[in-house]
Amino acid sequence: MSSNATIPHSLSQTRFTSPTRVIAGVMLALIGVAMSAWAYQFNPRGPLLTWGIFPGAPFVLLASLSLVKRIPLRVTIGAYIAGFIAMVLPYGAIWYDSMNYNGGGANIGLGILALVAIVLLPIPILLGGFIGCLVPTGRKTVSSEAKAATSNGVMM
Repeated sequence: MSSNATIPHSLSQTRFTSPTRVIAGVMLALIGVAMSAWAYQFNPRGPLLTWGIFPGAPFVLLASLSLVKRIPLRVTIGAYIAGFIAMVLPYGAIWYDSMNYNGGGANIGLGILALVAIVLLPIPILLGGFIGCLVPTGRKTVSSEAKAATSNGVMM
């Protein structure tokens, strides 16, 4: 009984494939932390959970996915970009409204939008990961027809 599957002998075979993944993970985590800090500076006396943790925590977790060997880096980056856009829009709208709102009272709709965006965040993350999976890698592969033609001695 022999199997073609290889069993990883060390942690380096299961987690990290190249320094590019580590660099991408660190950069994506820093962007997530910066996003939390940016949102928290607008309301430092507000709830830490909604203004300090929610905006950036999902992106720090997504950054850790860039370290997993089985997940292509383009999937992680696609999910990150889609989730980032989905979070920046409501928090950016709240920031814009805080700078330009002249009416009385609070704008409850934007607060509800921010909370709903956090709950619905997995949807754009999954869509972004799927779109990232569809992006070509840029590697040129030889088609099976070309392999068969060259093995038979026929040049294309």
